[in-house]
Amino acid sequence: MRSEKIVHEKKKAFYGYYFFCFRWLDAQANLATLNNKKTI
Repeated sequence: MRSEKIVHEKKKAFYGYYFFCFRWLDAQANLATLNNKKTI
């Protein structure tokens, strides 16, 4: 039972980190498109 809880916490941390990275990359892509629109 205890090990299952640890695995669950690890999964939560992993998904949180993955989601954060995804959002960050999404923001970078949005900034890039905004910059491209300015130059064109």
